Amino acid sequence: CYRLTSDNRLEINYLAQVDRPCPVNLTNHAYFNLDGAGTDARAQRLQLFADRYLPVDAEGIPCADLTAVDGSGMDFRQPKTLLQDFLRDRDQQRVKGYDHAFLLQRTCGALESPAAHLWSADGQVQMSVFTDAPALQLYSGNYLAGTPARDGGSYANHAGVALESEF
Repeated sequence: CYRLTSDNRLEINYLAQVDRPCPVNLTNHAYFNLDGAGTDARAQRLQLFADRYLPVDAEGIPCADLTAVDGSGMDFRQPKTLLQDFLRDRDQQRVKGYDHAFLLQRTCGALESPAAHLWSADGQVQMSVFTDAPALQLYSGNYLAGTPARDGGSYANHAGVALESEF
């Protein structure tokens, strides 16, 4: 269930009931654009507390071992816009942007430490992501063009960014 708390937190809680043991893989794929509809979400600033990420092939399937973010466009340990190093690396070019799992630093496993921060381009709106999952998938909306929008139109590529906690 989704719940907006009195202190402006969005909580997402999942509950599954099965009749016998089986794998359950619950996720969310919400998109965020803190600058509002019709703007390029890559103008937002992101800080992601991860030292390593998983490279992917052209289909978005992990294709190599965990790789250090050092010296690459995948390094968000210090805040920067998504656009700053967009398509800088072959790992991004394969999937037309960011669509990668980042292994979070150990301190992020507790709900007291954020996994990521996202800011609007003007810095007036900030979102922090907390999770007890070990990884966070960053998706920069590379294939959103043509997706129906709430206003009856359609979204453009990069209209939103997804930050999905995962195992």
